[in-house]
Amino acid sequence: MKTRFALLGIALLAMAYSAFGGVYTITMPGGNIPDNHNPEGSVLTVNFNVTGVVGNISKVTLALNNFAGDYMYHCRVNLATSGGPAIRLFDGVGPSLPNGTFIFDQSASTAFSNAASPSGGIYKPQADSLSVFNGRTQSQANVTWSVTALAWNGDILNHFDSATLEITTAVPEPSHTAIIGVIGMMGFFSLRHLRGRKNSAAI
Repeated sequence: MKTRFALLGIALLAMAYSAFGGVYTITMPGGNIPDNHNPEGSVLTVNFNVTGVVGNISKVTLALNNFAGDYMYHCRVNLATSGGPAIRLFDGVGPSLPNGTFIFDQSASTAFSNAASPSGGIYKPQADSLSVFNGRTQSQANVTWSVTALAWNGDILNHFDSATLEITTAVPEPSHTAIIGVIGMMGFFSLRHLRGRKNSAAI
């Protein structure tokens, strides 16, 4: 009886946990950012094959880890999903001699610009909003996400070691009822178990 009750409790807790969504992080290798004109159309693409996301997207952040080079403002970096949409993180702005990790987060207090610290920091995208991904469904989240980066001057070398995509999900609206039901079921079986123990003790 105790074993069955414990297994039931574990199953119900797992249901409740999955319904609440969570935070999903994936890091992929980066590389050198090529001159888009040599050869024509050159671009660095970092793909994230996202799977296992549960719930609707409530937040997305993107980190360019250990970004180093000469002039960050010679670069353009975009973030997109295979089913759309796409946003520009920055284009033609940024510090000279960057050497750090740059995190793009819509909740940051300042937008990325030429005044950004060369040692890195947390910034909103230059103009576009990461909030465009909010509300995307589970099926829209579990697709290929891509970071594309290019530069315009072949004499300027810029590089980032890796990129980290973080997707936060919230419980979809219909699941609130399911969560209440799960909690209710747990309470019901707990009460039933306690009553069973009292009856056994009385006998």
